[in-house]
Amino acid sequence: MDLGAGLIGFSLLLVSTLFVIGPFRRTGESSPLPTGPADPQPDPKEQRKALLLAVRDLDFDYQVGKIAQEDYTGLRSDLITQAAEMVQKEDLEEAKREEGIEALIRRRREALSGGKVCGQCRRPLKTEDRFCPGCGTPVGKACPSCGQALHPGDVFCGSCGTRLAVDLTGQESRDGSAQ
Repeated sequence: MDLGAGLIGFSLLLVSTLFVIGPFRRTGESSPLPTGPADPQPDPKEQRKALLLAVRDLDFDYQVGKIAQEDYTGLRSDLITQAAEMVQKEDLEEAKREEGIEALIRRRREALSGGKVCGQCRRPLKTEDRFCPGCGTPVGKACPSCGQALHPGDVFCGSCGTRLAVDLTGQESRDGSAQ
């Protein structure tokens, strides 16, 4: 019986050893655990919310006595700094969006006013204006498409590339046709 019991014990040891090292031998196979996207961009609003919740939890832990004064001040200042940077980043992005919207509104107003606007204050100008009624700047030639100031002898607008109609005296016409 000693020999039979020894063989059964040895076979159980061999099977259990193979069972234990089995996962380490499968290095080329994919992991059975599901994985998410490589590095998803977190939503800035969710990040800000998480930071503010972390500050609230830290304050609560300090009031309960779980955190020492020295640790609390350093951790709280780090969290507040991160939250402030997040808010500044959001404000900058909002300012860029508003600037884009303002530029669209300005172009729309210019298009509705016939395209001629003051190069200084962007106020719409009448055809007969020689000076801006808003800021007093002398009115020069401007591109009929985008309102960009033109230089004498320009054939194309340097801003939008519109071909300018030029008469023999080199004067650009207001509506894009030769005068």
